[in-house]
Amino acid sequence: MNQNIMDRLIYQIANYVYCFFITNVYFMVLISPFIFVYYFSEFTIKNIFLYYVSLLLFGPAFAGLLKTMDKLIEDKIIAPTKTFWHYFRVNFKTAMSYWLIISTLLLILIVDLYYANLFAPFLSMVFLILMVGVIVIAMYGFPILTRFESG
Repeated sequence: MNQNIMDRLIYQIANYVYCFFITNVYFMVLISPFIFVYYFSEFTIKNIFLYYVSLLLFGPAFAGLLKTMDKLIEDKIIAPTKTFWHYFRVNFKTAMSYWLIISTLLLILIVDLYYANLFAPFLSMVFLILMVGVIVIAMYGFPILTRFESG
C-alpha cells in the first residue's frame, strides 16, 4: 500500500502525456516555416522550391522526435526538453543528409508528375508509384537511422 508517487499509474500516464506533448511542441516549432508557407502560399509548381526549403528542418526534427520517444520507452522517465534538443543536435548531420536525399527525390518526382500529367498522362502512375516507394523507404529509414546512429 505504501507506493512511491513515481510508481503510481496516474503519475506514469501524466509523465508520458507531458513528454509526448512537449516533444511534439518542439517538433512543431522546428517545422513552423513549413506551416507558415502551407497556410500562406498556394501549392503550385511555381512555389514547389519554397515548400522544399521550408521543409529542410523536418528530417532532423523528426529524427530527434523519434529518438526522444525511443528513449522515453526505454527509460520510462526523461527530461523531454534536454533529451529532444540533445538528439536533435546529435542526429542533425546524419538526419539532414538522409532527409536531403529523400526530399530531393520527392521534389524531382513531384515536378515529373506535374509535367507527365501535362504531356504524357500515361507516365503519371509510374511517378506516383515511385513517390510511394520513396515515402515507404523514408518511413523505414528514419527509425533505423535513429536507432543505430544516435549517440
